[in-house]
Amino acid sequence: MVDVAVAAVVVVTCLGAIAEVVRLCRRRTATRAAAREARVRLAALSMPHWVSYALLGGAVVLGAMTWIATMKGLAFPPGWDAMHHGYFTRQILDHQTLDGSVVLAPSASGETAPDSFYPLLFNLCIAVIEQVSGTAVSQVMFAGIATTGAVFLPVTVYALARRIDPGRPLVAGLAAFIAPLSLSTYALIGTGRDNTVLGLALTLGTALALLAARTRAGVAVGALGVVGIIGIHTSEMPVALIMAASIAVVDVVRSRRLDVFRCRIVVVAASVVAAIVCLVVLEPTILSASSSREGAIGTAGPGIDLRDAVSQMLTLGWDRNAHSLPVLQILLGIGLLATLLLPGFRAYLSTTLAYGLIAALMVGLFTQSLGPLQVVASPWYGDLNRLAWTFPVLTAIPAAVAVVAVAECVGRLAGAIGRHRRHRAVRRDYSRTGLAVVTVAAACGLILTALPDTARTNLELHVLFGPADADSRAAFEYLQEDIRPGEVVMDDRRASGSLWMYDDYGVPPLFGNSPYLGAAPKSWKERLWLIRHLDDVADDPCVDALLAKYRVGYVYYDDARILEGERRIEKAVLDRHRQFTPVFDQNGVTVYRVARSVDVPRCDRDVTRGITW
Repeated sequence: MVDVAVAAVVVVTCLGAIAEVVRLCRRRTATRAAAREARVRLAALSMPHWVSYALLGGAVVLGAMTWIATMKGLAFPPGWDAMHHGYFTRQILDHQTLDGSVVLAPSASGETAPDSFYPLLFNLCIAVIEQVSGTAVSQVMFAGIATTGAVFLPVTVYALARRIDPGRPLVAGLAAFIAPLSLSTYALIGTGRDNTVLGLALTLGTALALLAARTRAGVAVGALGVVGIIGIHTSEMPVALIMAASIAVVDVVRSRRLDVFRCRIVVVAASVVAAIVCLVVLEPTILSASSSREGAIGTAGPGIDLRDAVSQMLTLGWDRNAHSLPVLQILLGIGLLATLLLPGFRAYLSTTLAYGLIAALMVGLFTQSLGPLQVVASPWYGDLNRLAWTFPVLTAIPAAVAVVAVAECVGRLAGAIGRHRRHRAVRRDYSRTGLAVVTVAAACGLILTALPDTARTNLELHVLFGPADADSRAAFEYLQEDIRPGEVVMDDRRASGSLWMYDDYGVPPLFGNSPYLGAAPKSWKERLWLIRHLDDVADDPCVDALLAKYRVGYVYYDDARILEGERRIEKAVLDRHRQFTPVFDQNGVTVYRVARSVDVPRCDRDVTRGITW
């Protein structure tokens, strides 16, 4: 059913695009007068507008360079989650389905998992690009993360800031420039949270889509935006809704038109309801996703007191910015105060309101005091980090407000005590130019505060989260050439990044996606027992029986480990038994050929007894 729905969405989108192209072609071409008017309008753009455009372009370049520097030298996207995203993508490609019971299966050999919801839009996009281009899954993921993170994040921040206050382009340009400076966003890929990076980059874009809804077509676009953000990474959906609602409320309060408020609320609500109805119809398992996920990962811990909750909320999400942390926090505080105290910046009250609401939700989660509102936080699965990740993105606009507000206040003060009061027009032009110069200088200063951490982030990704390297790739290529049909490779349960052998090369591993706690099938527990008892291969017939049952042809060993990766296979054990013959050895990466008995012994006991998962 999901496949049919995705196909329908693609067809409708293509038809809509064709219709729009036809409509544009049928419009009358612009007259010379209209062209002349457009040139005059372009020439009338002030210095702040040009500076804002330059800052936006610089933000895109800076984001791209930072992503490239962060991921430089990595053979595969680092982290646990990235491997599993590659696994889901390979499952989609091999089985040609989005059925969660197949894509999320604990093995690649056709075994199915219990029905559960997981956002797979990111994996679907990667699969489509891989199918069309033939590029490896890992490289498509690299390119997708860098492109989306570098382009969409500053562009959506810029567009949202211009939507809030069109009269202050410098705030929009500087906010776009600040957005890619937070290295905590880049560090998210250390644990492989690639779809989180995409979700953060598209959060404000979803809010803009909801705010732009005016007609039935607008409602449809807003609904598709909500469906898209849920399909990429569900945790960012409440943040997009809070931001859209905050801007709508502040717009109505400032305009004092209740009818506008009613219209906005009805349109936004219609978009959200339409999106939820579509998701429930297409994916009924989404209704139980939060409870099953929270119970499985066990992230809802005991509450803490209010003082500690506020302290943790103020610092969470910034731990990666050792150099820029004080600067960004100071700018954030000044920006929030400026929106409250300075009349010229009252339009940005919406960002303060959204920031305050999200901070209140976080404190409520810390202290376990949300009560019935706990359901609002269900997309975060009780994991506070999922909420903290959004703070660097939400900080960009208030920080830009702080810089521009301070520059304006200093300029007014200098003008008030100046001697040349007769030349007001000249001073006005001078103040605009000076404001633009101060903004550019502030952007350069912010770069200097953030960039020193880029090298540390790259080093951590290599050492702690990205152990799979060129030697691993050579081993995967060997396995791809030598493995027989139907055989699988036993690895150390992905602790060394070995799941990429399947993601990029199609070499099936013994272990696939880890099932939720309490939902592991018997086959998963048998495989867990097998990997723990390789040293008994000569004495225990159950070891040989399970090696034959699951058709284990090779064992992959790597000295390197992901951070917190538990070593379950010892090289000394493999070298000690004649059943394991090394056939590939390169810089700590070893592949062993498994020699199974001709007459497979029987296992006359239940080895899963005592195995908990």
